[in-house]
Amino acid sequence: MRWFSRTYHTPLTEVEKLPIEYLLQHYYENYYTELEPEDLDKERTLLIETKAEKTERLRKEAEDELATQAFMQQQETAEKQKASKSETPLSNPVTRSKLPEPSLDNPGVLAPRIDYKFVSDQDMENLIQSIDHTNLIKSTKK
Repeated sequence: MRWFSRTYHTPLTEVEKLPIEYLLQHYYENYYTELEPEDLDKERTLLIETKAEKTERLRKEAEDELATQAFMQQQETAEKQKASKSETPLSNPVTRSKLPEPSLDNPGVLAPRIDYKFVSDQDMENLIQSIDHTNLIKSTKK
């Protein structure tokens, strides 16, 4: 009922007074007219299949699902085996040189000083307008 009300912009109180057959007719007409031709053919096939055909289709779908699950489980096992092989420690580990610790006695080791300068909104607008945006766009596309 809400679908009909939303689709046809009819108050819900009026939709509730309409016969259910009328509502269903419009719903299914809308549903089937919006289907793609391939989907419509699939739907048509499902509607006319016999019990034996339906049973066979469901059996095949179940087999496919089981085969997919078995494949996924096999892939997970293979990935776990790869991961366990790569987790073995290296026989010749790479030694890294240790960075010097910063200290007040040795100012050369300290990080460079960063100064912040706040600008007005107008200065920022001028700066943005002064940048050649066409070159920036070209350089990012390369």
